[in-house]
Amino acid sequence: MPGIPIAPVYTEAVRLSNAANSCDALADKLVEQAGNVYDLQDKVAGAWKGEGGASLGRALVDKSGSLTSAAGILRGAASELRAAAARAAKK
Repeated sequence: MPGIPIAPVYTEAVRLSNAANSCDALADKLVEQAGNVYDLQDKVAGAWKGEGGASLGRALVDKSGSLTSAAGILRGAASELRAAAARAAKK
């Protein structure tokens, strides 16, 4: 904005913090989707008996585990970004 000086260090810290917030928001969405997949797995187990249903159920559990793992990775990235933002703000 014209007339308002903004220190480059401050803008770097803000950008890193915003990126961390985006990682957290995406991780929240992934956790929600993992929950939806677990719910679907429960419905499949109740409705589809036999080996086909069991196989699909195992695949769904595997996919929800992958979503949960990805969310954990994003949470770790958010933590690292926040640490970098703190370091940038101290410069």
